[in-house]
Amino acid sequence: MTTLPGYPCAVCRRATGGPESVTVTTDKAHHRFCCLDCARLHMTRKLDPDETAAALKGGEAAGAYLDRIGKSDLAALSEREWAEFCGTLYAGACAELRRVADDAIPF
Repeated sequence: MTTLPGYPCAVCRRATGGPESVTVTTDKAHHRFCCLDCARLHMTRKLDPDETAAALKGGEAAGAYLDRIGKSDLAALSEREWAEFCGTLYAGACAELRRVADDAIPF
């Protein structure tokens, strides 16, 4: 897989690409990490139900973005499209986490 410039660590969001960077490839995805400690943390931590729901909402928003631009192959995205895809996914997940937090406030 080609590493995109400035691709952040999947755990701490620091830049990857240095000598201690790690790429973990599964049958479903490629993950980049700034170091082995972040890779271990990512591979052993399970999402709670709210985080899982938020990730799915972010995925729905990112999928809608791909539909809008008429692309489905992530490797074919330009650098600008990749940034927009990632931002859309992240914003969708954050919006869902905010909604859940707002619903939990008792006043």
